[in-house]
Amino acid sequence: AAAAAAATGGERGRRGRLKEPPSPETFPPFNQKSYFRYELIHRSKKPGSRARVGRIHTPHGIIDTPGFVPVGTNAALKAVDNDQSRNAGTQLMFCNTYHLIVHPGANVVEKAGGLHRFMNR
Repeated sequence: AAAAAAATGGERGRRGRLKEPPSPETFPPFNQKSYFRYELIHRSKKPGSRARVGRIHTPHGIIDTPGFVPVGTNAALKAVDNDQSRNAGTQLMFCNTYHLIVHPGANVVEKAGGLHRFMNR
């Protein structure tokens, strides 16, 4: 039902109108996770610039920022295999959840052991 609601643009009430989103008070308090953090390495001193260099620490590794992020719509890069991607220094890849739900399906990705194992990464 949640996937269907997302695909149609949100949950609808009995009369077909979009329901109001939940109020912020209904969400649990935010707790910073120790395994996700951002490390600031350099901030631009140029007036008006917000540029910075940093690292995002995740359970799967460190991602240097800024960086090139390829898009693997169905968890695969077109015309590039995993070895070529690793050799190019790919640290992060965007995968489209909607496309993965449509094909191959969430159950296939789950049976493979999650997205990283499904992608052999």
